[in-house]
Amino acid sequence: MPATSTSSVARSRVTLTLILSLSIFLVGQLLPPSVAHGLLYVAVLLLATTLHRRRVFWRFSWLVSVLCILGYILSARLWGEQTLAESINLALSLFAIWTTAFLGSQWNSTQERILAANESLDQRVRESTRELQIAVEDLQREVERRERAQADLEYEKMLLDGLMDAVPDDIYFKDQNGRYLRINQAKAERSGLKSPEDAVGRTDFDFFQEEHARASQEQEKRILETREPLIDQEEELVWPDGHTSWVSATKVPLLRSDGSVLGTLGISRDITSHYEIAKALELQRDRLRTLIDHLPDYVFIKDSECRFVTVNRAHIQMYGCQSEEQIVGKTDFDFSPPELAEIYRADDLEVIQNGKILINREEELLTAEGEYRWILTTKVPLRRSDGDIVGLVGIARDITNRKRAEQELKAAKDAAEVANRAKSEFLANMSHEIRTPMNAIIGMSELVLDTSLSPQQRDYLETVLNSAESLMGIINDILDFSKIESGRFELDPTPVDIREWLGDSVKPLAVRAHTKKLELNCHIAPEIPRYVRVDGLRLRQIVVNLLGNAIKFTHFGEVVLDVALADSKEDQIKLHFRVSDTGIGIAPEQQDRIFEAFEQEDMSTTRNFGGTGLGLAISSRLVQLMDGKIWVESEVGEGSTFHFEIIVEPVSEEEVSRPKLDLDALEGLRVLIVDDNETNCQIL
Repeated sequence: MPATSTSSVARSRVTLTLILSLSIFLVGQLLPPSVAHGLLYVAVLLLATTLHRRRVFWRFSWLVSVLCILGYILSARLWGEQTLAESINLALSLFAIWTTAFLGSQWNSTQERILAANESLDQRVRESTRELQIAVEDLQREVERRERAQADLEYEKMLLDGLMDAVPDDIYFKDQNGRYLRINQAKAERSGLKSPEDAVGRTDFDFFQEEHARASQEQEKRILETREPLIDQEEELVWPDGHTSWVSATKVPLLRSDGSVLGTLGISRDITSHYEIAKALELQRDRLRTLIDHLPDYVFIKDSECRFVTVNRAHIQMYGCQSEEQIVGKTDFDFSPPELAEIYRADDLEVIQNGKILINREEELLTAEGEYRWILTTKVPLRRSDGDIVGLVGIARDITNRKRAEQELKAAKDAAEVANRAKSEFLANMSHEIRTPMNAIIGMSELVLDTSLSPQQRDYLETVLNSAESLMGIINDILDFSKIESGRFELDPTPVDIREWLGDSVKPLAVRAHTKKLELNCHIAPEIPRYVRVDGLRLRQIVVNLLGNAIKFTHFGEVVLDVALADSKEDQIKLHFRVSDTGIGIAPEQQDRIFEAFEQEDMSTTRNFGGTGLGLAISSRLVQLMDGKIWVESEVGEGSTFHFEIIVEPVSEEEVSRPKLDLDALEGLRVLIVDDNETNCQIL
């Protein structure tokens, strides 16, 4: 009960006790003296005992005693003199009052002790209850902690089980005697077991060869003694089914919570594929190393900072080093003069930064002996699988001997060219002196032939004239070729009626063709302009040379000159000439060399057909001077076709003065063409 309620009840009881006491006093004044009303105060005291306060109880005892005596005195005054009985009643009343007071005091004292004991008991009960409640709360917290620990343990077990089942590596736990405590599913499958539980209590001697099992036992014993882990040790395993594999094994001591050793924990990763790849790469590396070390060329690899990563044996020897380690990590500046090293570095950066490939770059190199040599260097970017450039690969070939040979060859060539030019200039300068006596011989022979001669004399002079003309032709060819070779030959383009000009060029050859019973035909495409600007004399020389050769090497059939329009532009025209024959043909291996000076198909040609071999060489040079090209198509026994193309300029009608022809008489004229050669009919 709250303290405020208890205090209110106590005050109510005190007030009630006072009112009762005063009421008894007043009632006692109304009763006769013979009535022992003082005994009623005993009830007041009994009521006062319920206050459980000894001090208040004793005060009420004194109060009722005073009221009893005061009532006796007032009653004597009111009723007269008091009798002995009344005095005895007073004494008995006081005795009863104080007896009750004493007993009530004792009862209150007992009650106070009982209340104190109860209060103490209640206090102890409350404290015990509080302690019990605290204990219950602690127990509840401990239960919750253990439930959480159990849940965490189950969660960790679930994670461990999931990890053990998911990891493809072999995971195993062993005790101090090497017996398996637990393995994962991957190891069980590799060990030929149906379930991981089948391995519990067994050892490596049940799965592997004795040699491997004993070595593993020694390793685990050492781990248990030293508590030092074994990390990534490669081992070869022979499994129950007989196959061999390579694993990377890691073993660590398995400790209890108090730090004592329980056994070992091991993880083995199958690296068979990696091992085989590594072996293959090692074999490939050894082969490549053997190859580059035995190459006479200098082979090197550089990183992105232009530092040497690897070099071959030739490169090591060239720098005067004993091993590759003396070069790796260094740059060209450590071995070459700064001016050469700067050139090398610029090339390296071009390859590394821009991905450019440098092929066959000629460079100078200073060897360890102080000798400058020439090298031919090729550098390509070195890329990762993602395409990023991480360096370069280079190979350099020593071409010093070749450069020296080239220099010697160039010097010899220059000397030969000087001598050849001197010879050509000499022949060109002597052309007048050589031709003058020949012209005199020819001229005088023709004059003598016009006189009266005997048949024998005429025959002799005709032989002299023919020989002189042949010699004059040879001299002209040699002089023309010499002028071309000396660079003193110049073309003189003039407007030419291409049809008339070629017709006039072919006519002198008709007698020779007729003598051999050959058909000689000339066809010019109608789309070709009538007038073109070209060096007519040199064009005639080319055509006559080709037609003359065709007639010379053809025994039957025909020789045809065909001119077509290959290309036409506003300021130039390309003409395509074809000289075809049905002669002896040219072997494929001889077709390229016939355009060289003093060359013919073979040596028998000179004996059978004569000639110097300069005609095609001169024709080839003249075609080149006309910005054209010349080639041949031929089959042995089927004939030949010589092609050449030249560039000419168109000429307008106004630039050429020609007589006007009256063509009215030809209008409507019917013409009959009769010829025994099909080609002539087509041309006409």
